[in-house]
Amino acid sequence: MPKRSEKDILLFSPEEALSLPDRTMEFFPSLTEEERRFFPNVQSLDSLLLTVRILGQPPVYEAKLSLSGKAVLRDAHDGSSIPLDIDEEVDVVLDESEPENSDLLPEKDGRYDLRGTFLGLLHDALPASYSCVPLGYVETEDYVLMDEDEYEKRRRKTNIRIVGEEVDD
Repeated sequence: MPKRSEKDILLFSPEEALSLPDRTMEFFPSLTEEERRFFPNVQSLDSLLLTVRILGQPPVYEAKLSLSGKAVLRDAHDGSSIPLDIDEEVDVVLDESEPENSDLLPEKDGRYDLRGTFLGLLHDALPASYSCVPLGYVETEDYVLMDEDEYEKRRRKTNIRIVGEEVDD
């Protein structure tokens, strides 16, 4: 695994967040080239904002993380571009006195790297396959997609029988 650069690390300190008036820290993450490979249908990501709001007092905190932004996905049926709003949240427990009770483990310096949480939120926010085109029947140079109704209609028309299929006589 290649070493990550400083800009790819999202370090968070509950103490630092507690010192802020609204107890909230903001991060503006982006994907590395290696991470982009795990999101093949994403054409672009814009205005990503990861907010972390801390509740509680030392040594146990609840961190409310939310990811927002905009994405453009490739339509799985016809390849067109589809805009999509990103809005995903998760609550995690951080227990500095008993790290094994935490949802995230601290780094050696006591701060938390939120990179994995950011990627998890993004993965949850973006569908693996997405389309605005009703399936029905889509044919491209490389493949043909059809829904079950269209398949049955074409099968009856050509009278093709599928192995294991019961025949209505």
